[in-house]
Amino acid sequence: MRMFTVGLDNIDRISAVKLYIPSDVHPPEARKNIGASVKEVQKRFPDGVPLLDPIKDLGVKDPEYKTLISRAEELTKRMSEHKLMTLMEDDERISKIKKFQDRAELMEHAKAIRQEAKVFETIAMKEDLKKMKKVLRKLGHVDASGVIQTKGRTACEINTADELVVVELIFTGVFNDLNVEQCVSLLSAMTFDERNKNEDDPLVGMKRYLSSPFLKLQEVARSVVKTTISCKIEANEDEYVEKFNPGMMEAVFAWSKGAKFIDVQKLTNTFEGTTIRTLRRLEELIRQIANASKAIGNTELQAKFEKGSELIKRDIVFCSSLYL
Repeated sequence: MRMFTVGLDNIDRISAVKLYIPSDVHPPEARKNIGASVKEVQKRFPDGVPLLDPIKDLGVKDPEYKTLISRAEELTKRMSEHKLMTLMEDDERISKIKKFQDRAELMEHAKAIRQEAKVFETIAMKEDLKKMKKVLRKLGHVDASGVIQTKGRTACEINTADELVVVELIFTGVFNDLNVEQCVSLLSAMTFDERNKNEDDPLVGMKRYLSSPFLKLQEVARSVVKTTISCKIEANEDEYVEKFNPGMMEAVFAWSKGAKFIDVQKLTNTFEGTTIRTLRRLEELIRQIANASKAIGNTELQAKFEKGSELIKRDIVFCSSLYL
């Protein structure tokens, strides 16, 4: 018999059988007696020594303990009946368990990497948010303390089109000098997003009372995008300005004047569905601007856009169903 020192993590189970150990186990005779006692215990319990019972021997009375023990026994039984334990050789079983452990470690590593990536993404978004807040300060939507101003409250009402450009059009007085039909047709350039790359300049041949407001829209859009670029936000000035398409302005002007849909369609190079979609989006934008005008107390502009909504919201374009 020999003596070894082991830690608590090396102990798997504790037996209910207790052997009395001499105070000094260094003499060979003492260790021999201990060995004889161990052999005697193994002889008396050939099926294995009884284990320490937590309830009977240690007096554990917590009712939850019995539930946990029954679950553990059930899991142990299911594990022993699993095909991994019954149908596979030891080497194959160990190999599959090792692969599963490697997979679990890789998944945990991937989870950590995704969390780290999310942190970096948040940092990047914070930088973008700082730049956006700077744009809003320069355009007068918020003050130096971040408090929302009148422009900001107006922009909160707009979500159908570019709210920064719409607000600038309102506060620079572009709509003040236009009649209702001109306002409606100008706004169609912000809801019509279909462009034919092969067509000539859409302003060629356009009536001055429509082309002049559109040129003001382009000036406002260019001013907004320059402010955005000055705040270190990446943007292409020409692409930003060109996204406002005047291709439907004449058709919308005619529609707001009471023209029939078949006659309006002759003024466009689009399908009927595109025209209807543009007019529906336009009506929604007009309602939002009317609400924005009401929020800032501009009753004159509110009345103008409410009238514009009445002019275009009619006929087949706003039928709930074409089959009714």
